[in-house]
Amino acid sequence: MRILQTIKTQHRTIRLAVVLLIMCGVVKPAFAAGIGNFIVGGQVVGSAAKYPFMASVQLDPFGFGRFNHSCGGSLIAERWVLTAAHCVRSSVFGTTYSPEQVGVVIGASDLSSRTGTFILAEEIIVHPNYEISTVRNDIALIRLSSAYAAPLVVLPATDSPIPVVDETSIVTGWGATAENGAGSNQLREVALPVISNAACFPFYPDYFDSRLALCAGGSRAGGQDSCTGDSGGPLLVARDNVYVIAGIISFGAGCARRGVPGVYTRVEAYTDWIKSITTGTLEVGEQLVGEPADNTVITRLGVNSSTVGSILAGEVAYYDVSGARQVNLTSSSGDADLFIIDDANFQAISAELLKCVSENADQVIDSCTVDQSSDGAFAVVFGYKDTQFTISSQSILSNVNTVQPFSNGAGASSSSTTSIGSLSLWFIFFIAIAGQCRRVVNLRFSRR
Repeated sequence: MRILQTIKTQHRTIRLAVVLLIMCGVVKPAFAAGIGNFIVGGQVVGSAAKYPFMASVQLDPFGFGRFNHSCGGSLIAERWVLTAAHCVRSSVFGTTYSPEQVGVVIGASDLSSRTGTFILAEEIIVHPNYEISTVRNDIALIRLSSAYAAPLVVLPATDSPIPVVDETSIVTGWGATAENGAGSNQLREVALPVISNAACFPFYPDYFDSRLALCAGGSRAGGQDSCTGDSGGPLLVARDNVYVIAGIISFGAGCARRGVPGVYTRVEAYTDWIKSITTGTLEVGEQLVGEPADNTVITRLGVNSSTVGSILAGEVAYYDVSGARQVNLTSSSGDADLFIIDDANFQAISAELLKCVSENADQVIDSCTVDQSSDGAFAVVFGYKDTQFTISSQSILSNVNTVQPFSNGAGASSSSTTSIGSLSLWFIFFIAIAGQCRRVVNLRFSRR
């Protein structure tokens, strides 16, 4: 289940988070029991044989002997079902359900038909690093009390680039067919495009970790997504005529909102952990072409020079400002924010790389001091609104209220551009984690 949780902060956003409020309103996480995600905008799966590994994870939290659908799951071995951690933990007590409280139904597409096989759990194993506050490591294993023979879903090999950006995935579940809507007794499926990490970060700056999760969906038209009740189910991609479980439905902002993607646990990051516990799993080990580089253009801004630019809300522009002592951003219209990062090793994701944040909504000029001890420096301009701006670099410190941007005429250093593949992903990440802001966010974190 994608659990709903309201997060209220009084500080001004590091405006990447605010973009989601502009684009889609209040965000709803998927955390709470009884509130979750269903397949929105998909179609009914006519036969259980199409996805024979699909499991309905059912709970009897009060011990009354009445099990009801709560989440999805995937049969990865005859005695093992893979699901989301938040699906097998009580949102009230913060504890993992006992095996007697958890069962699965396999081999049914219509839960009202009672045609599937019900198997009680024997053991529940939640990932040891699962964090309920951030929904990281949202993965768990259910050992079944008896074996179930059926075609299995295949695991991706550790560190394999599965899935790849822009490929079509299939998400299945018995979840709600509309945000705040009712669930479906019939299994449904929907095709969703896998999107880049860079496109996903701005929506979930406090929760999304590209090493552990991936995103899918988020079309401009909206209307297609996983939803409450779908949590724990698979995000599937095809390899060699078999289905590979690339992701596990985890959380999202509402259901099927325009432009808003959902977040899925990245299974390949946990294949070694899964194999260390289970036996009988299948694995795809092929090496594929990974996420394509974004080929982000980074403009060289020489010391004591400036350049004029424009940016749309939610977009990011990059400048190499190495050698500067101060960088100034002047917005002639709209509103943009300025960030400084001093290291281009964006594979080593660390908040320490973010050296300056300037997001003065009440002032025309944002200004950052550059640490001269650094080998290099990059300025990142984030469009909080559609903005016309001038960014300038200078060799001395000055009062921000009296800064006069250098022109591109006499005395200005020349600018050049360099294509650096895939940097936008990491730039956006650092912007996203830079701080907190004033926002009200209902995160549909666990889509249970």
